[in-house]
Amino acid sequence: FSTSLTVLFAGLTLIRLGGQSLMNHNSATTAARTFGKDRGKALGATNLGYPLGEGLRPPVLGLMLSQYSNQWVLLVSCLSMLAVFLPLARFLYNRSETISRLDQSSADTPKQDKVYRFDLLLDYRFLLLIPSMVCAPFLLTGYIFHQAALGEFLDWPTLWMASWFFLFAIARVAASFISGPLTDRLTAR
Repeated sequence: FSTSLTVLFAGLTLIRLGGQSLMNHNSATTAARTFGKDRGKALGATNLGYPLGEGLRPPVLGLMLSQYSNQWVLLVSCLSMLAVFLPLARFLYNRSETISRLDQSSADTPKQDKVYRFDLLLDYRFLLLIPSMVCAPFLLTGYIFHQAALGEFLDWPTLWMASWFFLFAIARVAASFISGPLTDRLTAR
């Protein structure tokens, strides 16, 4: 609950930039540092979790919410995430050392000149890229938050609105499979 517009904006910004975006940044940074030759494919694979969640969660939750109460759906969602993702995280963490050792030979990429953050902030290419990189996640978050109101306004069923996330997820997965090898071919640096 927010008592002012400033606190609401600060809270949403912190959640958006410090929550899932930070998790995405950590996974992309780890993949980029670990994999040398196949860096683009690794970066594409790290981004597959979002489309999986965006494609499966809305229709499943919409179906569950049409049958059961909010509290029951929340409890089942939390317990199923704990039952699936904690063991999966432990398994993947144990395998990470093996993968890191196997890919050491492909990590021999030429060293780049050191780029300072201040120089990057003054680069016109970076400044042209920032609006497109920041705008899409904010628009998608706004759509996700307000999809029920939008569906009600357009007189579309909530389950039908949620099912479109599945097509969105398929498009993102296809883009990841295409962009990963393309990035490797054009040298990801």
